[in-house]
Amino acid sequence: MTAREYVRLYSALAISPKWGALSWEERGVWTSLLAYCGLRNEETLSIDEAAFYLRAKRPAVERVLEALVQAGWLDRLDDGRLSVHDWRDWQPVYRGPSDLPEEKARRERERYHRRKASGDNLRQPVNSAIEERRVEESRRDSRAGARGRISPESTNGSEPVLGIVPDHPRYPVAVLLGGRFRWRAVTDAQWERFSELVDNEYPSGTTKGRDPRDGWRWLADSLDALPKDAGDPIRAFLDQYNRELGERRAGP
Repeated sequence: MTAREYVRLYSALAISPKWGALSWEERGVWTSLLAYCGLRNEETLSIDEAAFYLRAKRPAVERVLEALVQAGWLDRLDDGRLSVHDWRDWQPVYRGPSDLPEEKARRERERYHRRKASGDNLRQPVNSAIEERRVEESRRDSRAGARGRISPESTNGSEPVLGIVPDHPRYPVAVLLGGRFRWRAVTDAQWERFSELVDNEYPSGTTKGRDPRDGWRWLADSLDALPKDAGDPIRAFLDQYNRELGERRAGP
């Protein structure tokens, strides 16, 4: 497989309670394995592969990997291998250098100059990888906004809403936000925060978290319980969740 030049690591991780619950050792191992999976462009690995990459003895590595499985940062597959949790949700498809933002920007500039030479009146080309990403995000948000204005009934479970396809566990949440609240787009950081809450309430590897769709249905039901005049439904729900979490931790 083609090695990735980079993997995504969101800055919101620094303030995530789920991340803060890990030991320094567990954080270091998980981050190292994230880089290792990026190098291989493959989200699964065996315990022996992890031990070899980490240059550590198998029993010590197995102990940390088991802790990461229990905490929901790794998933154990049926064949005994491990997989980085939600890898395909957060890591973009990478088939080779042509998928790099810099390469996409270069192709965009070339297309612009070719079409300009033919007399077309076009927008200016992007001139950097950062601008290329901003343009793509803007296009994506526009497409998501158009989809978000449809009602849950009109989707009939057959088309993407807010960029989420029907067979994805997040789909009930996307339909609710795009339909009832007419929400235009959900950022990557907001989806990541939702994933953390779902993992907290329906931990992977437990009976309650056996089906990942259950956690997202819980989230959809919780959002649906908000008053329609709640304003920003995402902010309203997160504020309510944080208050309730604080009350639970404070005890009776």
